[in-house]
Amino acid sequence: MSVPEPFLSNVMIKFTLQPIVENAIIHGNRTQLRIEIGAEAAGDALNITVSNNGEAISEDKLRELREQFSQNHARYSGIGIFNVHERIRMHFGSGYGIRMESRPEEGTVVTIRLPRRTPAEHEQTNERARENGRRSESDDTGSDRG
Repeated sequence: MSVPEPFLSNVMIKFTLQPIVENAIIHGNRTQLRIEIGAEAAGDALNITVSNNGEAISEDKLRELREQFSQNHARYSGIGIFNVHERIRMHFGSGYGIRMESRPEEGTVVTIRLPRRTPAEHEQTNERARENGRRSESDDTGSDRG
């Protein structure tokens, strides 16, 4: 895992990483599967990457997945990674969510884009939203970081 110390306290919705890592294990089809998790700042956002050296996703399937990601409130056949994407967008806005890339002989990279916020900053954002009478962000964030 290559996550710089300051990012370890960033707010993350519960069960964000688990479905992505699980998909890599189930669909990677490689006995020497390597999964790496990293994070880097991207302006006011945090990009968390989950990469694996497993079997690549076919172009047709990747195109289908990307189309589903771009649809608002689409029915995702109950697949966990789509639920994660939708929950991120519901909590933090349409500028956040999941992006996937996959190449033969290289594997798959899933990038999770989140706002850079500590739990205290997250609570302040929620408090301002409540004061302004807007729907506050859900409390579905946790200290489990994944």
